[in-house]
Amino acid sequence: MCIRDRYMDCLMNGDYTAYDVIIVDEAQDLMLNEYLDAIDLTLVKGLDKGNWHFFTDRNQNIYGAKSVSAEQRLKRIGYAEYNLTNNCRNALRVAVQTSIVSGITVPLSGIAEGGESRVVFYKDKTELLKDLEAEIRNLINSGLKLSDFIILSTRTLDNSSVCGLDRIASFEIHDLTENTQPSKPALDFCTMHSFKGLERKAVLAIDVANISEESNSILLYSGLSRARSYLTIFLGESEHDNFEHNAG
Repeated sequence: MCIRDRYMDCLMNGDYTAYDVIIVDEAQDLMLNEYLDAIDLTLVKGLDKGNWHFFTDRNQNIYGAKSVSAEQRLKRIGYAEYNLTNNCRNALRVAVQTSIVSGITVPLSGIAEGGESRVVFYKDKTELLKDLEAEIRNLINSGLKLSDFIILSTRTLDNSSVCGLDRIASFEIHDLTENTQPSKPALDFCTMHSFKGLERKAVLAIDVANISEESNSILLYSGLSRARSYLTIFLGESEHDNFEHNAG
């Protein structure tokens, strides 16, 4: 039984406390009637008359959770809608580079100037690991702490370009998806999927491929836009033409 089903069982059995207000971030992931049913039962006066706030970003709907009937249900209930336009996370160069690689326009209204972003092309895995290690040392030498940056991949650690490595640049690799705590400061790794909604000062993006394919746009947008001030994207040389096309 999945977590959602167990939760619904608790609701149906009355083993819960209803809430006066429910605030849902990343609500685009919950646009299915099954989730709305759970929220409806959890909220005092339900969705129809209760107090709820949903924050969504359609450009980060990487799980594809979208139901026409669920959206129509909310529209029938009626709600006030307000579009947030200011970019409060990314520095300018990070936003521009994210737009180029993902193909999705990142809002620039209210954005902070500056930041650093670059693309590193590599010919094979050996060169990638060498460049990745150099970039990590560069970030450390520039004054960043290990906790300030993260390696984000489109793949799980076991299937990533750093699979089989215990350390990079002498730092232990810590997979955030394992929910364990390293014994000493470590180099964080996570999939772009699991890091959605979070952020770091710097992001090192690996296993980025097929950037010309629209089906990859949302995931790349979500992953690359996690960087606040520093973004380094590692691309295989086969992606050079696609990158130049996007940048043009």
